[in-house]
Amino acid sequence: MSAKSKPFNKKGKSSANQTIDSNSSPHNSSNTSSQQHNLDDIKWLMYLEAHKRVKDNEANIKRQVELANKNLEENMLNYNILYAKFASLLKLSALHEILQRDTEIELPLEETEKAVENIKSKLNSNTATGLINITELEKFKKLLDGAEDHENISVHRSQVEDLKNTYESIQLTAESIKASLDVSITQGIDYFVEQINLPNAKN
Repeated sequence: MSAKSKPFNKKGKSSANQTIDSNSSPHNSSNTSSQQHNLDDIKWLMYLEAHKRVKDNEANIKRQVELANKNLEENMLNYNILYAKFASLLKLSALHEILQRDTEIELPLEETEKAVENIKSKLNSNTATGLINITELEKFKKLLDGAEDHENISVHRSQVEDLKNTYESIQLTAESIKASLDVSITQGIDYFVEQINLPNAKN
């Protein structure tokens, strides 16, 4: 009797194991799917954070380059100012040294007078007039006569000011939108982190 009962017990045990395996299989599949979903969320959050850091680094580098360029321009301007002062001091020093010698300074007066007389003779003659193209001169006169008076210059100036103010307003709006987007991205990351931590908190 006991010998016949052994196969029956083995069969019953095998059926029970199959029942347990069939009952536990959906649960394990659900856990695996949930874990995979959490891993995908973590990967996405890591990508967003890395992307944000790259953009922040680019903006920081751009600011540093602009600041360095501004400093370079200021240094070049200061250098040019100091160089002009230095050149002026050298000229004044040389002039002071000449004046302290108590000697007469020879100036090319005769050559200067000759050059002035030469210029006067050219201006008094028809040489200067002959250098002017009469045709081009007449065209220029016609252009001057046909030119319109700029009566609306104040209106144009006002329009330019309005465009400038509008451009500045658009810039401020764009900066505000950019700041809002940064805040929204941060809030979105915080929300995803909270959603990921919720299953762990419940467990």
